[in-house]
Amino acid sequence: MSFNLLLQSFIGIVKGIPATLALVSISGLVGIIIAILINVYRKHKSINAVLQVYVMLFTGTPLFLQLFFIYYGLGNLVSSTNILQKHWLLAELFRTSFIYALIAMALNTGAYGSGIIKAAISAIPEGQIEAARALGLSRWQTFRRILFPQAFYYALPSYSNELILLVKASSLASVITVMDITGYMQQIFSATYSFYEPFIAAAIYYLAINYSIILLVKKLSKKASLWLKQSSMTA
Repeated sequence: MSFNLLLQSFIGIVKGIPATLALVSISGLVGIIIAILINVYRKHKSINAVLQVYVMLFTGTPLFLQLFFIYYGLGNLVSSTNILQKHWLLAELFRTSFIYALIAMALNTGAYGSGIIKAAISAIPEGQIEAARALGLSRWQTFRRILFPQAFYYALPSYSNELILLVKASSLASVITVMDITGYMQQIFSATYSFYEPFIAAAIYYLAINYSIILLVKKLSKKASLWLKQSSMTA
């Protein structure tokens, strides 16, 4: 193994970190919004049927296939119909493979996240909501002081695992030419025909990102626990 090439790999692959972090953070945020909306609209029977099909499709098929289907399917639709020709900014955005990877990952994590949110809400005792109504709290006050703090606290450990899985899954974006950590790793491999050095560098970067998420979630869990106690005292 060449330490010179290992150093060059670290320097070369670092250029892919912004793309990886952007993919994970944006798709993770959009995925949470999707997961919350799914749970909000579960009560509507007509919409719930569509949502169940969506969740089944995105949790029952590999992300690899979802990436290809959205990249080639949606990509061909956008390019062939000129549907975005009046909106130059969106047209430019949808010419990049990054946006298709983002859509696929957001839809995927949103489907998985819906189960996490549902379990977190189910963990809150019904008696607390009834007590809030008896005290005359509005729906917003009930949500802010009772539902949200507890659901956030219960969902946080599972969502941290989902984020770590999302970081790992982001490596698949390179198959549709997104230049993330794995994309630059493959570029170095193609140029040098040396596998170990770029692989080790990429693995260390992924480990650093994942353990940063674990440390961040631990801090958030402590704050959420304190917030939960304060909210229950002021409710």
